[in-house]
Amino acid sequence: MKKRNPRISKPPTGIYEGQILCNKCDNNIIGALETYMSLLVNSKKGTKVKGKRIDSGLSVFEIRNIDSKKLKLFLLSILFRASISSLSEFNDVKLGPYEEKIRLAILNNNIEELDIQISILKFARNSNFTRFIAQPIRSKIGHATVYSIIINGYLIIFFMKENDMSKQLIDFKVRDSDKLEVLQVPKAQVEKFIISLMSQ
Repeated sequence: MKKRNPRISKPPTGIYEGQILCNKCDNNIIGALETYMSLLVNSKKGTKVKGKRIDSGLSVFEIRNIDSKKLKLFLLSILFRASISSLSEFNDVKLGPYEEKIRLAILNNNIEELDIQISILKFARNSNFTRFIAQPIRSKIGHATVYSIIINGYLIIFFMKENDMSKQLIDFKVRDSDKLEVLQVPKAQVEKFIISLMSQ
């Protein structure tokens, strides 16, 4: 992976920038992750199981038959590309020492050395964010940095270090398993939740 020569395919955020990844990393490594994610989203891989309702109107549903390593590497690749981008839309993403760790994880197909919690939430279908794509947002929760991205009704939260929110969302993290539990936020709470996260 490098920040010069040849090109980059259009990332899931909808922003296009060329010449920041080598052809192998772009087409072979990250391209394969994007293909897997496309299959997962379109339900050709992964089986959604009807959820259960929990406190405060929230509910949880489970996705089975996932490849957790591919899923985590794909999500990390979004954050990595934002960090190395020269576009002003991504100025908020400054991964520091994590940038190289994530680069090596993607390059070597190995997440064992990464201690980054990724939790996934889903907004209710009737909310205003089901077709909304936002640029990564950096927040501070306590003394820990958190990055979050909204993609078509899903909120992906990257916890670089443990904090109060990561502890609350520990059950909804991408873990070494073929199952993923996703917390679904009802319409009445979606905007409040996003504003709270952005104001940190």
